[in-house]
Amino acid sequence: MKHSIVSRCTSGAFRYQAWPTVAKGDDGTLYAVSSGHRLGHVCPFGKNLMVESHDDGETWSSPVIVNDTYL
Repeated sequence: MKHSIVSRCTSGAFRYQAWPTVAKGDDGTLYAVSSGHRLGHVCPFGKNLMVESHDDGETWSSPVIVNDTYL
């Protein structure tokens, strides 16, 4: 996997994104998950975002919201 930006929001108030994790599925799919759509480091409005790659990280899907809760 080469070094690259997988997902980035550059405009709007909720552009803080952090704590990324990458995992590889049994079929070789890479999953990158992070906390995003936040105002900053401490923010109750964040969501968990996930992107997928089926070509060893050369290209990635658009972010999908997988969790959106205050808890």
